[in-house]
Amino acid sequence: MFGYGIVLLKLEKGEGMDAKWETTLRAAGIERVVDSKCSAEFKEFRVVHVNLIYELLNSRSFRLILSELLDREASTFGENASIYWECTPVESENSDFRFTVSRAISLENRRIDLVTFERYFHSAMKQKKSVTQFSNLAGDSTLIVPVPNELCTNQCADLASWLRATRTHTELRDELLVEVGEALKDRIAQKQRVYLSTAGDGVSWMHVRLDPAPKYYTNLLYRNM
Repeated sequence: MFGYGIVLLKLEKGEGMDAKWETTLRAAGIERVVDSKCSAEFKEFRVVHVNLIYELLNSRSFRLILSELLDREASTFGENASIYWECTPVESENSDFRFTVSRAISLENRRIDLVTFERYFHSAMKQKKSVTQFSNLAGDSTLIVPVPNELCTNQCADLASWLRATRTHTELRDELLVEVGEALKDRIAQKQRVYLSTAGDGVSWMHVRLDPAPKYYTNLLYRNM
């Protein structure tokens, strides 16, 4: 639907590119929320006129635009800034879906932790997977985690650093978001309310979380939903 123009947008610079980018977002069904009720430090977006889970599973264009959006918003906080990505709870495939991007100063300049998820990495590597999915220790949350590779030897402690590392390898972004879509679909099929986010103040390796409660959220508005 959108073609390769999406990739070109992040390489070109000059007058009018911001307007073109906003047009691309709207065409994908993503809007910047200008009347946000969130605190000023949170940049809020909403997904409209499209089914989030369907798009994550079936639209490579949507996945590339979403990952590019998160990368762009992270860069507005600084060249090496870290971010939190926090979403409103998802209860069905037709749920109203909003998300915020905010700076995560506590995650910046942290050393990566390759030990905590090591056994899951080994299993995924044997299957030649770039992404692995598993439950947390309590068994109530799903973690979706990129497998370490040559791109992330000294970085990828959080979402923003991983996005920077994968700018020329968008297939890795694509594969991760497909896993997110599949995990969301599974949780919704079980009639579970799901909070989708990235945190990282615990384990210092990029991972996407699907939780039954917003226990790590910094956005108080979303936390109280």
